[in-house]
This record gives sequence, C-alpha cells and structure tokens, in this order.
Amino acid sequence: METDALPTELNPYAACRPSRIRPADQEASHEDCNIFENYSDELRDAVIFRRRQRMFHYAFAGYGTTVASADLQGLKKDGNSRKQFDQIYDCERHMTKIAASCGLNERAT
Repeated sequence: METDALPTELNPYAACRPSRIRPADQEASHEDCNIFENYSDELRDAVIFRRRQRMFHYAFAGYGTTVASADLQGLKKDGNSRKQFDQIYDCERHMTKIAASCGLNERAT
C-alpha cells in the first residue's frame, strides 16, 4: 500500500510535506481544525489512542537514554525523574487496557 493512499492522520509521512508545514505565527486553516470530521467515532478514538501511545513511547526512550548517559558519567539517578517515568508508564498501561478491553482497534477497522 502506498503511503499516499492513507488518510493524512494515519500517514506517518504526511507531516513532512511542505504543504502541511506552516510558520508558527500563521493561523490554522478551517481544514486543519476539522481533520476528523469524516471519520467514524471509533476511528477517531483509535487514532487519538495511537498518537498518545506513540508519545509515551518517545517518553520511555528519552528516559532510558537519559539514565544510560547518567550512568556512563557516574551521576546518581534522580528520584523525581524515576517517579515521573513510573507515572507515565502506569498511564500508558492503563490506556492499553482501555483500548484492549473495549475493542477499540477492532471497531475502528
């Protein structure tokens, strides 16, 4: 399947297109504000959950990289960072349970 055949919100490469990139001081267009208007509620919910879980993935990777770098430099681990990581991980697990228990991904297809 070509990536251009995917809806913009599901296409990981769509954000890289110059037509989608706007200067920070430029207002969003009506089109930008209604990206989900033609989606079913189930598909919209699945996309939101997937995006949120991707964000958690990057938080985990960033935390792991930071801890590894601190270990290499002989720095002690920050208890606050560990607590924040645990909260993020707990939230991600909770969201995964929600998505799995209500059949979110199955209903979106």
